[in-house]
Amino acid sequence: MVYALTFEACLRSTKGIDCLAALSGIQSDITLLVNDEQVRANKKLLSVFSKDFEKLFQDDSDKVKLDNITSSDLLQLLSFIYQITGKSDIKEDNIEVLLEMAVKFNISNVLNRCEYFLKTSADINLSKKLLLSQAYGFKIAQELKECLTFDQLIALKKDLSDKELDASTYKTLFNNICDKRADEETTDETDPLAATWIKSDNMLTTYSPTTTS
Repeated sequence: MVYALTFEACLRSTKGIDCLAALSGIQSDITLLVNDEQVRANKKLLSVFSKDFEKLFQDDSDKVKLDNITSSDLLQLLSFIYQITGKSDIKEDNIEVLLEMAVKFNISNVLNRCEYFLKTSADINLSKKLLLSQAYGFKIAQELKECLTFDQLIALKKDLSDKELDASTYKTLFNNICDKRADEETTDETDPLAATWIKSDNMLTTYSPTTTS
C-alpha cells in the first residue's frame, strides 16, 4: 500500500509533516491522537462522512483522542475518505479494515461501497465475500454471479468446512442454481438432473447443509 506507507513515513518524521494536507491539498484543522502518534485531518470533511466524527469535534478542541484503533487502520480509512489516489479504492487487502473502521465511526458511505465491492468484484474469493457479508449483515448472495452450479456449491461447502456460514445463505445460493437451471430447462428438457433438482420442492424447503468433516 504505497499511500499508507507514505502516511506512516510522515507520522514517524520528526518534522511533523501534515500528511493528509500534503497529499490532498485539503487544509487540516484537527489533530487525531492515536496511541502515541498524531494524525492531522480536516474536521468538516470527516464530519460530512460521519456523525460520530462530527460529535467528537463539537467542543472546538484542536485535539481529539481516538481509542481502540491503530494509526495504520485510521490511515487506511482516511486515505479512502480523502481519495488520496484520486479515487476511493477498495481491495481485498484493505476491505476488512475499512469495514471495521466504518462500523466504529458509523460511516454508511464506506459500508455501502464495501457492500457493492463484495457484490461485484472478481478480485476477492467467494468464501471471503460470503463470510464478510454475513459478519456485516449484507445480503449479497441473491445477487452474486458466482456459485451457479451444484459442483461449485459443494466446493464452497468444503472450502468453508471449518467456518460457519448461515444455512439461509446456502439456501439462497441453492435457489439461485435452481432458478438458473429452470431457465435452462425451458430450452433443454434433456437434462434429468436439472429436472430432479428443480422439481423437488422437498429439497428446496428442507435443504440445510451439514459441515463437511
